Amino acid sequence: MSNDTLIKEFKTADNLTVSIYVREWYTGSDAISDQFELTDTHQGGITIKNPEYDGHMSYKYAIPMQCSLAELTKHYAKQGCDNPSRAAYASLQRELGWYITADDISLLYIVSKNGIELANNFGISSEFSWQYSDQSLEQFALELLTDHDDTSEALEQARNTLTELVA
Repeated sequence: MSNDTLIKEFKTADNLTVSIYVREWYTGSDAISDQFELTDTHQGGITIKNPEYDGHMSYKYAIPMQCSLAELTKHYAKQGCDNPSRAAYASLQRELGWYITADDISLLYIVSKNGIELANNFGISSEFSWQYSDQSLEQFALELLTDHDDTSEALEQARNTLTELVA
């Protein structure tokens, strides 16, 4: 499994082996489209400059989708920030940079018995965004596993497959 890292493996009472992997898709985060609209057109007070812009293969600017530059500036002003406009702009640029350099990951389950895979690449229904500067991929995946463990569903699928094979 080229982009998969084993994060946990165990045996069940009925001698099934559960292997849980984290898969890094290396595509950049798809979640960026929920957060920013990328564009090459500058709009004063609306767009922010893309900190990752390199002259080609990326957009020059982005429009925040969840919170506008004006709304965030107002929020910083209420907090008593010395330069709320600058703080809002810098904050949105950091967030944009994070999403641009983040990767989408998911947890995958393989359930086997005596070396025969019964549930292969059974994945949880969600993908997650992860950025290498936050924490290690393995540490992040283990935290995800704690919050989003689908082991029981993978085992149910494997047991159904085993029942079908025996029948």
